[in-house]
Amino acid sequence: MTERSDTIQLVLVAAALLVASAILALGSAAYSAPAEPIKLGFSAPLTSPIAFAAVRAKYGTEYAAEQLNAKGGILGRRVEVLYGDTRLDPNEAINLARRHTPQEHVPAYFGDFTSSGTLAIIDIIARANIPQITYTNAIKITRSGYKHVINLKPNSDHLTATALDYAVRVRGYKRLAIMALDDEYGKGNVDAIERYLKKFGGAQVVGSESYRIDAKEFRPSLTKLAGLKPDAIVLTGSLADTALIVKQYGELGLKIPLVGGGGHSSGAFRNIAGSASDGMIVAPAFWPDYFKNKEAADFETFYNAKYGALAGDEWSTFAYDAVNIVAAAMERAKSTDGAGVIPEMFKLGTISGASGRFTLTPNGEIDTIVFVGYWTPDGRVKIIRGWKPPRLD
Repeated sequence: MTERSDTIQLVLVAAALLVASAILALGSAAYSAPAEPIKLGFSAPLTSPIAFAAVRAKYGTEYAAEQLNAKGGILGRRVEVLYGDTRLDPNEAINLARRHTPQEHVPAYFGDFTSSGTLAIIDIIARANIPQITYTNAIKITRSGYKHVINLKPNSDHLTATALDYAVRVRGYKRLAIMALDDEYGKGNVDAIERYLKKFGGAQVVGSESYRIDAKEFRPSLTKLAGLKPDAIVLTGSLADTALIVKQYGELGLKIPLVGGGGHSSGAFRNIAGSASDGMIVAPAFWPDYFKNKEAADFETFYNAKYGALAGDEWSTFAYDAVNIVAAAMERAKSTDGAGVIPEMFKLGTISGASGRFTLTPNGEIDTIVFVGYWTPDGRVKIIRGWKPPRLD
């Protein structure tokens, strides 16, 4: 074989190797492993006396993740939600937060669903430096200096103050008695009552009875408050405990007007309270048909078809919007890193979501319209009108 033919052969071999390498490289790119999903943390008391509300938040979260994945996920990555059940125990909320942040390294957290649970984990999430969105009551959540947290649901300053504003200014109730739930949820409501009366006056508290979240017998306290001859009894608890109070109020044959707040306008509440809730003032955080934006209308259509009437369910809409706020912030930051995502959540301007059109305040509260209504004898909530909450600060 000549020197020339040896050279040609070497060139051909080198060319073949280059072609083979190119094919392998193309094949490797074509069959590269998909990007890891973005895992988001979620905790709520899914098995508890308030499971009805907590499960609704899960429905909204699931639907938001489903829609995002149908559109390609977040930053081109699928979204998975790690659901945790706190069973209404703040210690279990802590366990879940520790599992989801240091172990699973979730880049965002939804929860806890309750005021007590949220306050129990807020420092854990802050140290992880990831966004946290909750939908509960206590103003302490957004008034304690934390920069990573948003409370997307109208809080006690919005709902309790709105119900009280209507009861005092429109109904003219001057003497108020209070059934006070002794946890962070109830304390937030009592604080709102005190601050409302201090700023606006118009009524006085003539008596108050407190109770624990696991209490089942309220007749002695109701009898005691009724003896003070108040114009109205203000109920500061959450769904299940307040509904049981109203049921026992009816069993006592009391006719004193009742003033509730948020969380007291659902079918689950009426199922427990029964006709004793007729005439009771409520302050829903959300009501379908009021907001006409496309996102709210589309969500209502989906929800009504899959789960039944959206009326009285204010948890699924806020949970749905929470996921989309985080997704939008991650897309804006082009990252899932909390240091970049957290400030982007506060730059979204007017948000058009399932909960209507709203903005976020610099301290992480929702600025929106809430509603005043009352239970009617046919088992429905009659909405009087949208109500701009009075500012207590």
